[in-house]
Amino acid sequence: MQKNKQILTGVIVVTFALLILANVLHGVLRIVAWVAMIFSLAVFAVLWSRLWRCPKCGKHLGRLGDGEKVCPHCGEPLE
Repeated sequence: MQKNKQILTGVIVVTFALLILANVLHGVLRIVAWVAMIFSLAVFAVLWSRLWRCPKCGKHLGRLGDGEKVCPHCGEPLE
């Protein structure tokens, strides 16, 4: 679970870096940066839907609060 969280965090960091880059660059490079950022957001959405699941029941975890350490569906403790 922790590794999945790190992967998702990494994709978001890359997306924000591309957003900053897209606002700094000009011309064709700016368009390329925006396209890469949109692609990065799409990758995040796919990974989030595939990876952010309970290891026991396999149901999607949705948004978990900071203090939540159990699956909201089956009650399995999360890492």
